[in-house]
Amino acid sequence: MLVIIEIKGTDWDAIPADRVMRNLRRHLRQLQAYLDTAIEEMEAGRWEGIVGALLYPGRPASAETLAMIEAVAGEQAVQVTWYEDVDWHP
Repeated sequence: MLVIIEIKGTDWDAIPADRVMRNLRRHLRQLQAYLDTAIEEMEAGRWEGIVGALLYPGRPASAETLAMIEAVAGEQAVQVTWYEDVDWHP
């Protein structure tokens, strides 16, 4: 299994509400470009599957924005993870 993680530094609360979706879609396109490069390797049998994830520093304050980010990413089978949920210590 190949896991590709796109690490972002996005502060969702600093982005105007009307630009949140545009930024999220851009992040998803960037991640998809990385995933696309691994498809040939998967088809050649190097990987059983490919998983994509976006890693952000913190959740937006707005529960509605949070739900939208996770739902839109989920529609594309992309996991959204927040720094605070990641155990950085071995």
